[in-house]
Amino acid sequence: MINSVPMGGSVVVSDTSQNVIGNIAVGTVVNLPSSAGNDYASIVATTDVAATSAAITGSGHAIGMVGYVRNFNSANILPLAVPLEAKLDNYAGTITTVFNVYSQLASNVAGATINYWYGTFNHIASNAGTITVAAACTLQLDNNTGSITSLVGTYIPTVNGGAGTVTLMYGLYFAAQTLTVGNKYAVYNNDAAAPIFSLAPVITNPVAVASLPAAASALAGGRMFVTDANATTFNSVVAGGGTNKVPVFCDGTNWRIG
Repeated sequence: MINSVPMGGSVVVSDTSQNVIGNIAVGTVVNLPSSAGNDYASIVATTDVAATSAAITGSGHAIGMVGYVRNFNSANILPLAVPLEAKLDNYAGTITTVFNVYSQLASNVAGATINYWYGTFNHIASNAGTITVAAACTLQLDNNTGSITSLVGTYIPTVNGGAGTVTLMYGLYFAAQTLTVGNKYAVYNNDAAAPIFSLAPVITNPVAVASLPAAASALAGGRMFVTDANATTFNSVVAGGGTNKVPVFCDGTNWRIG
């Protein structure tokens, strides 16, 4: 275990056991050498180095990063990053998987790739490269000029800016979007101009007319499906007592067939 490294210093992990690096000072270069099969556990308090330095190198797993971490290595040798609370720049190469509690992707430059970015809170501040999947409980996207295949979030408050592409977006809540998104799958989409797509049938639980909630202005536009309508005439007020199975909608005052 290495307890600390002076500001501007460097540390090289070279043995084959797990290592814990703690209290790394600003400007430190952390080198995880390319020894196949080794898992390196590193806790980086702050790694904020100049753009000419290799912040994280080697083929080990960089785990538990806290602070500002930059990847300049183009040899695709940062397979796993786990920022607890971190800001990440990916200037080159491929990061296979990122898990985080709170993190910001400050920049993923053109030509750089992040395959999977999972977390509790993800803020993608700038993406010009490629992200396959970004998934989080809360996910915020700004300035996307690159390519993102899938955005997945319970709450996605911001999807803004850039001429890049987002192919798929999944979530419980979407805010209004100011960039082009392909198919969107949501429980609630706050973008009135954005349709909701489903490749599977949307199933409404069948009920008897008597079990419909009372029509009210708050339910206007709501849809249900009934099993005992006594007629099938479109736009007529539905009544029970029959055997017709029909969809119905609320106009704010009545439930109507249609």
